[in-house]
Amino acid sequence: MNNSWQTIGKILPQDLTESRLQLHYAIQFIAATGSALAEPLPDYSHTSLEWHPQLEMFVGAIIPTKKPFRVALEPISLTSIILDKQGNTLAAFPLHQKTMDEGLSWLKSEIVKLGADADKVVFLSYPPDDFPDSAIAHGAAFDASEESARQELKHYYVNTHQLLQEIVATNEDASSIHI
Repeated sequence: MNNSWQTIGKILPQDLTESRLQLHYAIQFIAATGSALAEPLPDYSHTSLEWHPQLEMFVGAIIPTKKPFRVALEPISLTSIILDKQGNTLAAFPLHQKTMDEGLSWLKSEIVKLGADADKVVFLSYPPDDFPDSAIAHGAAFDASEESARQELKHYYVNTHQLLQEIVATNEDASSIHI
């Protein structure tokens, strides 16, 4: 393993559930944007995201507009971010004490400025058994107060990304890594 391996286990996995749910809902801005505006791919990977090790955040597909962009999520602060193609922040919206609807409204107001058809961006619907329920889905606000739990989860993503990168590097049939 390389020297950027992160120590995990400071928090018991069962104590990470609520923070994991918050992340799960926060990344829906990435999935909704990719589904609506990215070039459709047969495996639906345009709706997925990836871990960006240099930026230490989740990022979605590049959206081809007059000013190409991608939607991202900084997991520790639970901040939804719009990045340009080079990874520079164009806009940011802390989700703490904000609802999904407030986040979507912000996202649409920002991406229309970049030339995107914001009206196309809607949250994806999932079969009930495929997506965990949460108060956030019913109008509750995000709560970014448990930073240590999200830091622990981030360490899981950093380590997993490293392991998967090693598999991809040694297996020519492996696809790129998507979450």
